Amino acid sequence: MKVIAKNDYYSITYDEEENCINWVMKGFWKDMSVVPDFFRDWDKAIKITRPGWKILSDASRCKVVPPDVQEAKKRNQRRLLENGCVKIARIVDSAITKLSLSKEKKEPGMAGIIKDFGVNEIDEAETWLKK
Repeated sequence: MKVIAKNDYYSITYDEEENCINWVMKGFWKDMSVVPDFFRDWDKAIKITRPGWKILSDASRCKVVPPDVQEAKKRNQRRLLENGCVKIARIVDSAITKLSLSKEKKEPGMAGIIKDFGVNEIDEAETWLKK
């Protein structure tokens, strides 16, 4: 497992064998200023993936996502898809977090790409990514 970035708000690691980025979002992001390297860190991760890569996203430790953070995440997801990401399995815990992130699944081209799983369904999420 290669560590790409790790701070108080997120970590990004890459599993070369599975060709999968593990993304963990933590805490409350008041706005994007708390994560100034967000896009640069994702650029680093994208550069080391192979075509057909996937993301296991753990959003179970994040709080409500403010609108500007939601917009930045949507913009980043479009970039990820343009750069070869084929699936995103997202682990969510609270209904509020799930609701604040659900808009992303309604974006054009995202149907069937993002699937939510509960905190007790990590094995199912990994299995879905491998299909």
